Amino acid sequence: MASSTISVTRSAAFRAATDCKSRSRQSSLFATIRDFWIQEGAIPLDTEGNTILHFLAMYGNAFVVQKLVENNGNNNSSIVECEDLSRRNDKGNTPLHEAARFGRKSVVDILLRKQESLVRERNGLGETPVYVAAACGHEDVFDHLIAKVGRDWEIMTRRTDESNILHAAVMGEHYGLAMRILGSYPQLAQNPDEKGRTALKKPKLKGLDPHMCMPLPPSVTANRETEEEGALRDYMDINGCLG
Repeated sequence: MASSTISVTRSAAFRAATDCKSRSRQSSLFATIRDFWIQEGAIPLDTEGNTILHFLAMYGNAFVVQKLVENNGNNNSSIVECEDLSRRNDKGNTPLHEAARFGRKSVVDILLRKQESLVRERNGLGETPVYVAAACGHEDVFDHLIAKVGRDWEIMTRRTDESNILHAAVMGEHYGLAMRILGSYPQLAQNPDEKGRTALKKPKLKGLDPHMCMPLPPSVTANRETEEEGALRDYMDINGCLG
């Protein structure tokens, strides 16, 4: 898509993509990004391989994302096509992975309505977007993604080490989310990773990754812990996860 005459620079496109507060300028920001996309397409804007779509997802620029993916009335096509949404950065993340990582629910919703199969895409670590949302503790995004997954255990699992979304939530110390996952998918507590470690069981041998069983932070073990967090602490204690 490269053009011999570039009227929109990469820096201008980046500024437009990351400006989510100027509501009065949304139309002009979209025009800048649209023109850049027509000229350059999905070229990387930084040294990590992020395209303009990745930055729009990171910053939650839902207005521009919607305008880019919506079908035009005349030819039923969009500026950004479905295959463009599968473009990956150097970490293997699609724009949906980045939206999940930063908790951008509106962008997640737009991308899934355009191409629901994105929920199955994996990054370089073998993580799907729902795994990323669990690891980062974004419950609203997780809820939206898990509704598309149903009980597909493969999508809930990181391919490189067989850890699942419950592992991810516990490792990230997102105990409220972990308790909800445990309530909805209790079998995940029994599913080990490739080294035989379950999410709620303390490693028995030295040398195993201690992050597989993180101690609960003071904010959870204090008197002000929530009922769900307390229940998870008790469950983990019974299963030998707390020292």
